[in-house]
Amino acid sequence: MSTFSSIFGASNDISSWWLDKDNGDVDDDDPLKGDENERDCSIFVIDCNEKMFSDALPASVKPEQSSSSELSQAASQSECIFGSVCHAIQKSLRRSIIKSKDDLVCVVLFNVLGTVNALQLPHLLLFAKPDCPSAKLIKSVRDLPHTFHLERQSLKDGKECDFRDLLWLLQSIFSEIDVKGTKFGSKRAFIFTNNDAPSHKDGASTAAKAMDMLDAGMEITVFPLKAHFELKRFYDKICTFDLDEVTTESQLHAQCPSLNDLENSLRVREMKKRSVVSCPLQIGADWRMAVKFFCVFRRATKESPVWLDSRTNQPLTTATDWVCSATGAKVDNFEQQVRTYHEYGPSKHRVYFTRAEMNELKSFGAPSLTLMGFKPLARLKPYYQVKPAQFIYPDEPRCIGSTVAFNALVQAMASLQQFAVCRYIARKNSGPRFVALVAQKEAKGVPNGMQMIFLPFADDIRKVEVKGQEDMKRCQPMDNAQHAILMNKCKNLIDRLVPTRYRDMADGEMEDEFPCNPVLQKHYDALEALALEQVDDAEHGGKQKQNPDHNQNSQDDNDDNDECMQDAFVDEIEPDQEEMEKIAAQELAELLAALDACDDIDDAKEAESKPKNSRKRAAADSGTGTKRKAQKKKSTDNPSSNAESLDWKKLAENDELNNLKVKDLKVYLSENSLKMTGRKAELVDRIKGHLGL
Repeated sequence: MSTFSSIFGASNDISSWWLDKDNGDVDDDDPLKGDENERDCSIFVIDCNEKMFSDALPASVKPEQSSSSELSQAASQSECIFGSVCHAIQKSLRRSIIKSKDDLVCVVLFNVLGTVNALQLPHLLLFAKPDCPSAKLIKSVRDLPHTFHLERQSLKDGKECDFRDLLWLLQSIFSEIDVKGTKFGSKRAFIFTNNDAPSHKDGASTAAKAMDMLDAGMEITVFPLKAHFELKRFYDKICTFDLDEVTTESQLHAQCPSLNDLENSLRVREMKKRSVVSCPLQIGADWRMAVKFFCVFRRATKESPVWLDSRTNQPLTTATDWVCSATGAKVDNFEQQVRTYHEYGPSKHRVYFTRAEMNELKSFGAPSLTLMGFKPLARLKPYYQVKPAQFIYPDEPRCIGSTVAFNALVQAMASLQQFAVCRYIARKNSGPRFVALVAQKEAKGVPNGMQMIFLPFADDIRKVEVKGQEDMKRCQPMDNAQHAILMNKCKNLIDRLVPTRYRDMADGEMEDEFPCNPVLQKHYDALEALALEQVDDAEHGGKQKQNPDHNQNSQDDNDDNDECMQDAFVDEIEPDQEEMEKIAAQELAELLAALDACDDIDDAKEAESKPKNSRKRAAADSGTGTKRKAQKKKSTDNPSSNAESLDWKKLAENDELNNLKVKDLKVYLSENSLKMTGRKAELVDRIKGHLGL
């Protein structure tokens, strides 16, 4: 027990065993840095043998074409394998330039006539050096099927390069950009080929080289691009497969991605789960363990604009200088000459604070997760979750023994049906939050860990007042069987209308594709149009031909193109009313029948409760009295009906606009798309200016 305690108890000073990443004092040699780095480095390796240009892509591996694709069905069927690969890589780069702009990508061609690489290995061409995705790279990959035979050639008569040389080149590229192996979270090479038995002089040395790359954190993935591609002939010893789980050829093919995966969601599916932050979980005064925090869902937003220099097109840097208001001179050593003070007492005595003291006052302590106590799970209400929860997992490399202690805590909390209340400080300068840790036991597709729910403040919980709520009838399923049937019908209707992807997520199976935000979709489409230049046909890979004799029709053509782009845009969030009624037709009919049954029962009860003989007769409403006055008042209070009948120019010429009400003035401003804010005099002047008076 003494040995176990020394692992966690060591010192009260967290910095003695914890690297403070917020301070930027992380060493480049830190072995944990590469695991937590979010940058990726991907190399697209394309086979350029003659059959890649002559053979068509088999239907079994052909990517699905969406209805909005600019490629026709006939053109997509006759496209060669090489063109399909370039098209898929182009679409992947267009996605990654938005999702992961800091990642590095590289393109290598092999089995080409010539040598362009740093190692001077034969028949290997470094088409694009490792760099961030850019519009220039996307254009070059898009045009590669059309420019390949103009600038270079494939090897003839079945000649091939040595595959071991290709692995040497890939390892050299990865090692050159990441010498210490800590800059990138993942390093992957994607090989596109239709040859399942490439040329290699020594199979054992080639497999050993691939194993060395895997040990260094370099993954190799193959895209089989022919109908009967046998992975066991060569690539099962080269690529990154879990051979303990796969034994047959079909299982090996299931581990290989397709071009459709590359175009849509390859990076999402294979992206390693990276922690947002890592900090100690403090239990008691001298006992702690290390945990990681993972953000399961994050809202997609527009990035902040970057200011560029108009001459060099380089990002601008901000420099702040302090100037004395009395002399106009630049203040040097600002931190020593300027102090912060607080007025105290009736005499307003100034109490001065140094910058270090101010930072100490603003700090609530080091980043940590401190246990405060436990509560029954029944006390944790669903509406407490005001923001997305985070997933917590032990950080074993940072503190040995954290996994054992964490699993014991999870098992105890799950068996006792308790949740932990903790104080959470994410960063040095962030305020504390109270959070709830809910145990999550391991199941199929669900890892063992904890869900951290941010508990709301008192101001976050508000009682929503619904007008007429007191007069509404409440369902009593425990007392009324008909009400229970009605609630079940409503649940069935809602379950039917929930998309399959969200039902799978509720069962623990994460879905990669989500509806696109229409605002972000339009924003990124506009950026892509600017970067790739709409005069180029991004899908066909060539420039549109322009006829100089039809310059007068260019504006009409642009208008037609804009209309086509608007027609092609699909808002995935807007509900489809007809489709919803079609999908849930049976559930909707059952719900309506249950409602009619409830209404019939209620009408029967009301009829029984009414007196049978009533001699009084309700007075007929002839449109006079209080109701008529209310209708008259309502018509006079409608500003739009009064404003439409006014002669605004005559009122302005006679200076009678001041006699009108502000809401009448705003009706005129709204109809003429004028600014409606300001005082009444400003509204009157704005109307006169619009009338030219």
